[in-house]
Amino acid sequence: AAPGFGHHEVIIETGRHDAALATLADADLDAVVRAYRHRYTALMTQPGVKAVLVFRNHGGRAGASLLHPHSQVMAIGMTPPRLAEAAAWARAQFASEGRCVTCDEIARELADGKRIVEATDHFVALVPYAAANPFEQVILPRRHHAAFAETDDAALAELGRLLRRSLHRLRTALDDPPYNFVIESVEADPADAPFLHWGLRIVPILVRPGGFELGSGLPINPSLPEDDAAALRAAADTPRAETP
Repeated sequence: AAPGFGHHEVIIETGRHDAALATLADADLDAVVRAYRHRYTALMTQPGVKAVLVFRNHGGRAGASLLHPHSQVMAIGMTPPRLAEAAAWARAQFASEGRCVTCDEIARELADGKRIVEATDHFVALVPYAAANPFEQVILPRRHHAAFAETDDAALAELGRLLRRSLHRLRTALDDPPYNFVIESVEADPADAPFLHWGLRIVPILVRPGGFELGSGLPINPSLPEDDAAALRAAADTPRAETP
């Protein structure tokens, strides 16, 4: 138990009440992802903050309570257990192998190709080898970056467009399902954290956990990641950006 502490902000993505993040114009997307980086960086400097979570809920089943397009940022006084456990495992692997496990994963996935949805100059979008959910996607920087704050303007603009295409693929393949996405980044001095590698995870809400998942803590994914990646690639037509 600990006292409640932190900051909670809402990022309004557009002035249009009927717009969708998957169809925003380039300039609007640039503004959104720049706001993500700006608020992430600013809140990480606040006293007592240990982690900043940038996330988006789309649809009632995903926890969205406002219809107007928006994302959220929460700064808390602890490192979330999931991120802490992943960072500890990556640190141990780096100590053993001397390499970033995520960089190794990206290299393996690019060589194999079956789970790759799209690769750009700065990023790769893929369905994880052990995806916990159907049609789950992860966007990872191809160059080693420990924290989201390290993303420069050129890469940030590319991230916005790739995020739009990734969300559009879900709309096309699954008829606009509810989803969550979150930027997973543990802030650290990159020189002291060569084992960390940030990413953005997109999880459509397609299945409900049952008793086995509750009792074991182990997810059941009824679809194959390779099949999901193929379906998302087939739905890769880029949407026409909406303008006011």
